[in-house]
Amino acid sequence: LKVEFARRTTVPLVRMMLSLEGGRAADERGKLGIQSMALNLMDEGAAGMSGPAIAEARERLGAGIGSAAGQDRTRLTLDALASNLGPSLKLFADIVQRPDFPAAEIERVRGQQLAALAQEAANPAGIAQRILTPALYGPDHPYGAPPSGLGTEASVKALTRDQLVAWHKRWVRPDRGTLFVAGDISAAELKPLLEASFGGWQADAAVPAGTIPTVAPAPQQPARIILVDRPNSPQSLILAGALLPIEGKQELIAERAAADVLGGLSTSRINMDIREEKNWAYGAYAGLTDGKGQLTSLIYAPVQTDRTADSMKAMIADIAAIRTTKPISDEERGRSIANSVLALPGEFERGSAFLSAMERNQLLGRPDDYYVTAARRLGALTTADLNRAVQLFDTDKLLWIVVGDRAKVEPQLKTLGLPLEVRSAP
Repeated sequence: LKVEFARRTTVPLVRMMLSLEGGRAADERGKLGIQSMALNLMDEGAAGMSGPAIAEARERLGAGIGSAAGQDRTRLTLDALASNLGPSLKLFADIVQRPDFPAAEIERVRGQQLAALAQEAANPAGIAQRILTPALYGPDHPYGAPPSGLGTEASVKALTRDQLVAWHKRWVRPDRGTLFVAGDISAAELKPLLEASFGGWQADAAVPAGTIPTVAPAPQQPARIILVDRPNSPQSLILAGALLPIEGKQELIAERAAADVLGGLSTSRINMDIREEKNWAYGAYAGLTDGKGQLTSLIYAPVQTDRTADSMKAMIADIAAIRTTKPISDEERGRSIANSVLALPGEFERGSAFLSAMERNQLLGRPDDYYVTAARRLGALTTADLNRAVQLFDTDKLLWIVVGDRAKVEPQLKTLGLPLEVRSAP
């Protein structure tokens, strides 16, 4: 188990993040939803302690223990008072290394996950996201699982305790993790506590580590529309994306600054057009996805039903203009750079931000001083740099997902001249 450490003494807290290889790729195909269920069960019984006993111990210590999955990493976290770090770390180690996966708790968490799936199926954004990501990457690609990680009703109902235990042995193991630490403690003070709680942690030699498959993305297709019929929907939800010829591990500050001008700020081209000038939506967004592998563009806009196709036409025109006839101006470049630079101090007010920064540097192969030098590198970007970068946002291969009332929306969409597929809402 690797450890990365940063001392921060402004508050008497210690925060830890155990970052494990996997992320959404650890949501094993054929058992979709297994990662989410396993992570939610890890503090519901561990090392012989029941879930209520763990909750009581956590409250008594003033500790916070959580879990989450990102695109490339699975994370288990601990927030502890420095004065209670020893017992808090022991409790955290039991949850990480020795979860019991009690049968009764499995059924309760299964019910919660099925309820969350039903809620997602009733949410237009959830519906659109479940379609877009697998369609762009392909369902077998590491980034191709639905981003919520909830799986499907059938897969969740089929999960067994043995499968959950096996998942834990494959993915939650010291040879696949790095522990990031930030807080009011010195390395000399921290080391014996970690040795006591994690020094004896060994992967099960009989179980091979989980592996992330190498799968090519799905072939690019010309622009097209998938309309999900949601009768009587009060508005249309537009979500669009396309695979891009860039990876997250590249230096993309120009691309992200250009994306802010196009659709990432309240003053961006798309938001000002759709929201402020045309009053067709409360807001519209365009940007890039995250992760170390191949990225996609994204467009998101909940719009009034009778302006669904008009909104799409307007956003297509905005993208065409910023790439050709109305390029990014010096003023827009300055606004984007100032926003990013001035936001840097606020982003690191919390200890959790230090953990995320250290993890991101490791994940993307950046130097330790990456964020220290960020303002200088942002300031060096020219308007020409941003105009070169914004060429990524082509509309020729966008997959448009529209969730709305078919009777009102389909006639509009047909005027766009794009291939149109209609699906029923889940």
